[in-house]
Amino acid sequence: KLRARAVEMDNELDQDFQNFDFEDLVEAKDCLLNVLSVAEEQHGTIDALSAAEKGSEGFNFSNCCAALSVLEAHASSNERLSSRVDKHLNELRERIMAHREDNINQKMALLTILSAVFMPLTLLTGIWGMNFESMPELEMKGAYQKALLGMLILALCMVFSFQRAGFTAHP
Repeated sequence: KLRARAVEMDNELDQDFQNFDFEDLVEAKDCLLNVLSVAEEQHGTIDALSAAEKGSEGFNFSNCCAALSVLEAHASSNERLSSRVDKHLNELRERIMAHREDNINQKMALLTILSAVFMPLTLLTGIWGMNFESMPELEMKGAYQKALLGMLILALCMVFSFQRAGFTAHP
């Protein structure tokens, strides 16, 4: 059941990453750890019984040898299967983390672009907002409109150059 659930979670992750419930993976990992601990305990118990059978002189374990061999094979099989499922669940976790990191990186790229666009505009408004006696730009006719147009052109040129360089492309 656990292996089937891991495959099911893998398919869910492929189909709809945004709505994947990370708690399902945590629950599957907890269940796997329980199964693995039981398998290890069974294997240890079977090894102890096999050692006891070999070292006993007064008891006849001849009827139990085949059963112990089958139990040992099943315990080993459970450990190997648990190990494979554990690897699969770890790969799922790594894929989820990679998706989340990619999502964060895309958001950070957008914030960086916005910062780069607004930084020169903030500089210009800071310079023109200073109260000096002689600022010839303030006396010019239509200076306000020309300044706004210049800032708009600057911002659009920066956005265009970022798009052309591929910084705003989404996968």
